[in-house]
Amino acid sequence: MMGRFLIIKMGAPPPGIESRHGIFADWIGRGLGVARDALEIVDVVADEPLPDMDQYAGVVLTGSAAMVTDHLPWSDRVADWLGASGTGDTPILGICYGHQLLGDVFGGSVAQNPKGREIGTITVDLTSEAQTDPLFSALPSPLVMQATHMESLITLPENGVRLAGNSHDPNQAFRIGESVWGIQFHPEMSAEIICEYIDARREAIAAEGLDPDAQIRSARDSLHGARLLTRFAQLAASR
Repeated sequence: MMGRFLIIKMGAPPPGIESRHGIFADWIGRGLGVARDALEIVDVVADEPLPDMDQYAGVVLTGSAAMVTDHLPWSDRVADWLGASGTGDTPILGICYGHQLLGDVFGGSVAQNPKGREIGTITVDLTSEAQTDPLFSALPSPLVMQATHMESLITLPENGVRLAGNSHDPNQAFRIGESVWGIQFHPEMSAEIICEYIDARREAIAAEGLDPDAQIRSARDSLHGARLLTRFAQLAASR
């Protein structure tokens, strides 16, 4: 039995993408291999209350179009909740915004990435520490993942273990303690979804000197994201 998973919903896809593909929790649930009725979704942007995480097998923090550095009230509320929970026994996975928020909570720093926006299909290289990490040790290097972000975790928390990076963002993944992970990329997204993100942001991407059409042509699917999410679900169930 996998148990129940808590999804902290901190944003939503653009309307057209959501109507075609569903919400973040749908994508994450498929990757985890968890039925929809085994997911509890808390929409913190809508001020839904945060429960005691100890009653769940695992917790996933979604991405968001918001910026961690804006310290929006709902974001600060999640940060306080994470800080109070610490690095306990409940496995936590922060994706994109969730990754940055975890890093900020535990003493790292978040800022605009000096290299600008990262969007599309990317590769990330695992570090030597990833070879013994419970989540990443079963995965190959490099990983092929989808990504879309402008801010990054510029410095890791003092006790953070760096697990993956690339030339655009050296802190693509990290771990705190034994069961808290942050990943800057989106293991829940397909190449089709990231292409729709690129198309939705086409004007901004072009204004920044990037080629949205080239990014769409280079997008490709990978099983690495689903393998990472499934592994997280397995680790959570084993605890």
